[in-house]
Amino acid sequence: MEKSQPQEPHIIEPIETITLNLENLGLLIKDPNNPGKFDSVFVDKIRERQAIILAESSKKPAMTLLNSILGCVFKDEELAGSSGLGLRKSGDDKKPPLNKLNVDAVRGYITRYCKIKSVGITLRHRLQ
Repeated sequence: MEKSQPQEPHIIEPIETITLNLENLGLLIKDPNNPGKFDSVFVDKIRERQAIILAESSKKPAMTLLNSILGCVFKDEELAGSSGLGLRKSGDDKKPPLNKLNVDAVRGYITRYCKIKSVGITLRHRLQ
């Protein structure tokens, strides 16, 4: 009887190390009520899949997916140089908000994920 070889641990390449390849681009989400609404919101489908895998192994899957998908939709410079949703109105904050269409696409994507996976109920209510 042969001994089975120990399996190599499954290693996921960090999302940041994957270079953007135009062949891998796809729409983040389609709105069934307005099919063309998010036609300009593209993500690298490999990075999206890695974000889902990372979320599914997390204790906080919805938050993990949200942070990863934000990194897929927006460049690091956009995230760093923005005021997020632009909801806080402080005199010191002159940063522009993130693109509303892209934020709405991310919101819809995360909400759909939460419904399908039955996770992140609190996050889902905060996003609506």
